[in-house]
Amino acid sequence: MIKKKRIIAVVGPSGSGKTKMGQEVLRDVLGFTQLVTDTTRAMRDGEQQDISYHFKTLDEFNNCEHVEFTEYPEGSNTFYGLSKEEVDKKSVEFDCYAVMDINGALALRKRFPEAKIIFIYSPIEILEQRMRDRGDKEESIQKRLKNIKAAKEYENDKYADLVVENIDFDDVKNQIISYISSI
Repeated sequence: MIKKKRIIAVVGPSGSGKTKMGQEVLRDVLGFTQLVTDTTRAMRDGEQQDISYHFKTLDEFNNCEHVEFTEYPEGSNTFYGLSKEEVDKKSVEFDCYAVMDINGALALRKRFPEAKIIFIYSPIEILEQRMRDRGDKEESIQKRLKNIKAAKEYENDKYADLVVENIDFDDVKNQIISYISSI
């Protein structure tokens, strides 16, 4: 039997820094490979097709039979999903990570019990500022903030193997590196 490498799901509210931590710590410092998810949301500045996400129309997404770990953020018309094929293919050769919501992370862990969950959070004021800084529209920011509170996203820390408050990048980076080195 082929032993899988480490699989990490990075979760947290919008604006918590989970994508940045995945890219700049897990990928760039620790050499993890990103598991690329499918999404129906619009591409943001700086994102690339099949690198940041597999951007799809709603019809394309709904017709993807291979998308197994589906996420549907509450109050959103946007879908995200990660295929079992993507995980199987990459996790045989590489340590992997995915940025996802808690539902996707729990589904991933159910299928791959060795998967670990890192929960990243920041105070709500910082989340709001980060969303503004990355160019999110005001309507989107207010909707996301409302959904973060309604979905009780801050309670998802109970599912995590590591919980990190993201105020200082270097501190978070060091905590993640220390944790990953221990597993």
